[in-house]
Amino acid sequence: MNTVREVTPPPFRTVTPEKPALATDEVTLTDVAHEAVGVLDAFMEYVNSFLKLQGFRLEGELRSALVRVGIFLVAGLVGLSGFILLSAGLVDWLSILTSSRAAGFAIVGTGYLILAIMVALVARSRAS
Repeated sequence: MNTVREVTPPPFRTVTPEKPALATDEVTLTDVAHEAVGVLDAFMEYVNSFLKLQGFRLEGELRSALVRVGIFLVAGLVGLSGFILLSAGLVDWLSILTSSRAAGFAIVGTGYLILAIMVALVARSRAS
């Protein structure tokens, strides 16, 4: 039989001094140190649990970001493959039209060179 059990956080712990203060309410350095250790211990438990909760949230965000990067990489590879095949087809078609294999490569290469120069000039004008 499976039962659902409620999980509750650990109770707030305080460290009590080993020796109680004197009847005259005299506080010793040891008592202050024990109190400080108790407060710091409780604070560190709080920070630890907070970071665990935030870590799970950040882990989910990191995972979704990695998935998006993977999708963009795959899309880029498919697009690059298509671009290469389109260029090869264009070279072959131009080679048949001009009856020269070299002319087809020269025409397509010149077109890409002109496109690259235009993109570089636009990027340079936007940068300045």
